[in-house]
Amino acid sequence: MVMRLEYISTFYTDIVNAESYLEEYPQKAKRIFEEVDKKLSSLINNPELYPVYDDFPVFRRIVVEDYLVFYTINERANIIEVHRLINGKMDVPKQLSVVETLAESIAQEIVGFLMVDNNLEFEEAMKLLYNSLLFDKLSDKDTGLYLEGAAYVYELLKDEFSNCN
Repeated sequence: MVMRLEYISTFYTDIVNAESYLEEYPQKAKRIFEEVDKKLSSLINNPELYPVYDDFPVFRRIVVEDYLVFYTINERANIIEVHRLINGKMDVPKQLSVVETLAESIAQEIVGFLMVDNNLEFEEAMKLLYNSLLFDKLSDKDTGLYLEGAAYVYELLKDEFSNCN
C-alpha cells in the first residue's frame, strides 16, 4: 500500500535551522538535504524501512550524516508524518520534547481517524480537533493524556462531541 508523506510544522522549522547552521557549508547542506529527501521518498512504499527509535518508541529514525529525521506511521490514514530533523550532536531527547511531541503525534493520528470516520478533508479534521476541549487536555502534561494511545484519546473526543450535541 502506498502511503503519503505529511510534514509537521516542527520539521519545517528544523529545516530552516539546519539551513542556517550549514550556511557556510553549501555542498554539505545540499548533500544532506538531497539524502533526506531521497530517504523520505523511499518511505512511501516501505514505511517501516527505518528502525524504531529506542529512546522514544513512538518514532522511527533515519540517520543522514549528523542529522536524524524522526517520523511516525499513521496506518489508518495511510500517512507517514515527518516530525523532526535534529542535529545528532544536540541533546536529542530534549529536542524531541516528550509531552509536546507525543501530544502532536496523537493529534495527527486522531486527525486521520476523523478524516476516515467522517469523510473530512485534512483541514476540516484539524480544525475540529484543535477547537475541542480535549485538545487542550492532550497538551497539558498534568492530564497524562499524551501517554495514552491515540485510539483511546479518539474515543474521548467522540464522547466530547456526543455530549455537545
